[in-house]
Amino acid sequence: MQEINSMESQAEEHSSRETQLEREILKLKKENENLRALNIALQQEILPMLKCSMNQDTRLVAQQPQDSSQKNPPEKTQGLGISSAVLTSCARGGTSCSAMVKDLAVAVFGRETLATHGLSGRAGNANTGTLAKPALDQDKVVMILDTVQKKFPDVPKKFIRAALREKLNDEHKLRVRKTV
Repeated sequence: MQEINSMESQAEEHSSRETQLEREILKLKKENENLRALNIALQQEILPMLKCSMNQDTRLVAQQPQDSSQKNPPEKTQGLGISSAVLTSCARGGTSCSAMVKDLAVAVFGRETLATHGLSGRAGNANTGTLAKPALDQDKVVMILDTVQKKFPDVPKKFIRAALREKLNDEHKLRVRKTV
């Protein structure tokens, strides 16, 4: 009889432990969702601030007196359509290759274009029944890849493309969430 009571007691403890673990898993999932939402919100706050500070930097440069050798306006960097000040801010001090790729993509194409376009213009294997998004301007994509490759020569191009693809996916998800 004691063995039966002992087995029932162990079964109750096991069941109690399972429900406790299930509660913990749910709690962690909610915390993860909250952290993701916070991350997205912070990204949306930071980019306008970066753009604002970049505009202030370019205004300060424009206000400084120029000597005769600097009469030309700042060049657009390597055909990307951005100034060297924007390129410098995208580099973030050379700390992260993927951060530079993502910042350059936003500076060159804009968030709306990133949300509605793909890297290659083809539908992926997971989306065989859907229409493909239009491709980004491949010349600009190559220029972004080359620019980042110059700053981070040890990083293979496939990782740089992966970071750009990740940015496209992130912007698409943000756009979908805003419309829902």
